[in-house]
Amino acid sequence: MFRKRIISMEMERKDHGFTLLEVLITMAIFAIGILAVFTLQINSISANTAAGMYTEANAIAVERMERLMAMPFNDTENGGPEVFGRYTVSWMVTDDTPIPAMTMTDPSNPTGPSLQITVCKTINVNVAWANLGGAKQISLDFIKTNT
Repeated sequence: MFRKRIISMEMERKDHGFTLLEVLITMAIFAIGILAVFTLQINSISANTAAGMYTEANAIAVERMERLMAMPFNDTENGGPEVFGRYTVSWMVTDDTPIPAMTMTDPSNPTGPSLQITVCKTINVNVAWANLGGAKQISLDFIKTNT
């Protein structure tokens, strides 16, 4: 009887704690999880950086657009490239789009020559920059009317 009790106590002791195999499997699962979190963190940082660059490029394009809109109608012409840090800004002005020029005659001289009057201009502002993934760009189009 005493012998049975010693054997049962030894068996009970074997049930306590973890085996080396269980610890190794747990560590492997934990390592895979940590690697997944690190990969997610790296991708998150990369996406956040790219979003910041797009935001800066958009702000530069809007600023250039506002400056061109504030200029007199006949003074807006093609321009650029201008460099702002890592960003290169250029713009292209196209007369008579989307509305073609109007033909007008002088009311005081109806038989005289007719005049072509530009009614609007389409202005395209392009901001480009180099990124780790390659060259990126953002483009804004707007219409300036002759008022």
